[in-house]
Amino acid sequence: MSRQPLLMWRKATATRAPNVIADLDEFDRNMGCVKFDAAVYATGVVFMHNRYSCHEMGEIVGLFERGAIPEGDVTPKQPRRNQNPHRKVTARGKLKFDPDNLGVVHLWIPFGEHKRWVTLKCDNPDIGQLMSVVRQALRISIHDDRDFISVDDLVIAVDDWSISLGLCDTNPLERLLLEAA
Repeated sequence: MSRQPLLMWRKATATRAPNVIADLDEFDRNMGCVKFDAAVYATGVVFMHNRYSCHEMGEIVGLFERGAIPEGDVTPKQPRRNQNPHRKVTARGKLKFDPDNLGVVHLWIPFGEHKRWVTLKCDNPDIGQLMSVVRQALRISIHDDRDFISVDDLVIAVDDWSISLGLCDTNPLERLLLEAA
């Protein structure tokens, strides 16, 4: 490299401003994990043994029942409604989710002129927080080169979680462990 990086940066930004992500929520939706064949029911979406719904779920199900999937969209092809009258699934949809926060998923609505992601909240909101705590404990055990999660790993994970949310300064689990010893 014959030029200094700072000089090259200044020249590049003088001619064109760098791209900045305006909406971080949209970025998270675009970069999240995808499930292409999620079951959409009249009462919501079931994903990883949890039900997700929103206040406009009836309208969303109606869109899936009436609308034809636009050409080129990767949403699963919808079965005919009368194909199996005993089937409870209304439609199949595309879900985006963050494995660290299963309290919220996003359902792709491929119909109409305003194609969009709809945010569905878990009926049991604690599941997203619980999964992030267990995932953190798993990371700690992997970092320590162990094949199991110890109680100490969970203590550290709950501590990190409770402090990050501003719930407390110390881990309540750690205090219980000290009292039990």
